[in-house]
Amino acid sequence: MDLTGLRWWHNGNVRLTIPLNLLENSFDGVYEGLHKEFIEIMDRNFQQHRRRTLDLDEWMMVVLGLTGRYLDLRDSLKLKGPIWGKALFAKVRGDVPFIGMPSYLAAVRDNGFADSGEADH
Repeated sequence: MDLTGLRWWHNGNVRLTIPLNLLENSFDGVYEGLHKEFIEIMDRNFQQHRRRTLDLDEWMMVVLGLTGRYLDLRDSLKLKGPIWGKALFAKVRGDVPFIGMPSYLAAVRDNGFADSGEADH
């Protein structure tokens, strides 16, 4: 299991490691609302061949929160210039991302899932 980590280099580069949560893809009465609807859409798209589901809610909140704080710091220091960012997801080939937002679910419902290849497991 990966641990959350933060590494800061003197040149201003930062590496933030955030472990991703997996959601159980079953109807056991625990899941409701958006997650339950997401599983129903997955079942229709993958014909009952379940794939691991990555819960990106926490990841997205951490990234948005840190980005907002970084922009506040830049504004207070009156810094200008481009901002660069990159996200790398490791060991998730074939997994399906989930974000608990109605707009994300609407996009999945309307456009389906991106073809992410066969699962490695």
